[in-house]
Amino acid sequence: MSKYRLVFLLMLCMSQFANAVSVQSVQLPNSAAIANIAFEESVGLLAITQQGELWQQQADWQLLSHDVASDSPLVAGFQKIAFTDKQRHFQLMSQGRLQSSSIKISPHSGFVPLALATIAVVEQDGKAHIARIEAQPELKVVAIRQDFTVLPDLNPLSLELNHNGKHIAVLAQPTKQYAHGVLGDGWEAKQVRYLERHDLRDLAAPLILNEIDVIEDNAPIAAYYQQKNAIATTISNEQEGARAALITLENNALVVAAQSKPIGQAYRWLSLISARQQLFSVVKPHLSGTLTAYDTSKATLPQSELAQGVSNHKIGSYQRNISLVMHNQIVLPSANFRELKMWDLAQNRFRDDKLVFNADIVKLVQFKQDFLVLLRNGELHQVSF
Repeated sequence: MSKYRLVFLLMLCMSQFANAVSVQSVQLPNSAAIANIAFEESVGLLAITQQGELWQQQADWQLLSHDVASDSPLVAGFQKIAFTDKQRHFQLMSQGRLQSSSIKISPHSGFVPLALATIAVVEQDGKAHIARIEAQPELKVVAIRQDFTVLPDLNPLSLELNHNGKHIAVLAQPTKQYAHGVLGDGWEAKQVRYLERHDLRDLAAPLILNEIDVIEDNAPIAAYYQQKNAIATTISNEQEGARAALITLENNALVVAAQSKPIGQAYRWLSLISARQQLFSVVKPHLSGTLTAYDTSKATLPQSELAQGVSNHKIGSYQRNISLVMHNQIVLPSANFRELKMWDLAQNRFRDDKLVFNADIVKLVQFKQDFLVLLRNGELHQVSF
């Protein structure tokens, strides 16, 4: 064998190994089943067990709390960890110190961590309101919008729309007029509002939908439209089902700048994914599960069907988007939630890797250069590729 052929074969093998996928199990010291996970560089890996323990892994695993709701929201940032206790009261861990409060958090909602505060959905008299919580030094609601309500299961979105820093987008004015209920309950929204992150005042006139439309979403995402920042969400009605929508800030008002062709049938839905300034969705994630790409240079968002047999949402789940984007790949479950698919954005096709698990995939989280796969049975796996 010639020297050059040997070098070529060695390079080929190295290339194949560099792209190989490996899976290893991640376990807590007590081998407890895991209910939720999060990762952020400043605090490391976090895990809530099905029994209500909160664990943190930096160098080694450390037990932080025994009193955590197994379905608690879990977010980390700015060297802080936000979660709820078993009574759904807001809790904050900062610099090794646990702060408790009597602030009631709306079930299945999410947090936005800020440098000096946390944006949360608080429950007052059975209604959900957007609020800012600070440690002064005790945990306290320092700003709240009581003049309107938000979705009780809202995951607020932090994004910049007007080149003046990141602020908070929320889905407001809950309604039950569209009886679909795939996102865990019957609530949908009629408004989108963009709020200043400190005092929560409106930074623009809200988007108010017409009589027949609702926002069928609980976790809007940041996206791009014609190279501008936008809010991506799903709008639905009983005549045509769901369509993708991009909302931008124009003349001090939120407007629907672009929207796709509707699915064309009531109670048919799509779940959006934002990837590398591109917009995708899984159309009908509970049925055919079609990965779809949108052309965000046009107001009609022309769409292309890429592949079938995938899903990023389990019907009835509050978790709107089980997917992640990393290494120029969209990672998401197959339609049966037992297999992982990786769509290569450069090659415009699925990778050949076959990753099959013994229980349904419920969450995907980026973990440094790898990612984590949480299963319904409480198992956690680390995938390297």
